[in-house]
Amino acid sequence: MAKSIVDYILEEDYARYNELLNIAEQNKANAPKAERKPRAPLTNEQKKARLEKKLADAQAKLAALLAAEGIN
Repeated sequence: MAKSIVDYILEEDYARYNELLNIAEQNKANAPKAERKPRAPLTNEQKKARLEKKLADAQAKLAALLAAEGIN
């Protein structure tokens, strides 16, 4: 069975380990939340550009596969 860090903590240090875990949880809960900008829906031009890029990538992959198989 794989051992974790908890398996190596001495009995006398286990209380301090739990104390540090509690402090870490409190710090995480009190950390400032990152503000996210609301995203607007994509415009038709942006959708078109993404789809054209996806198509070009797919065509390049297809050409590479066909070349690897020796099919022209």
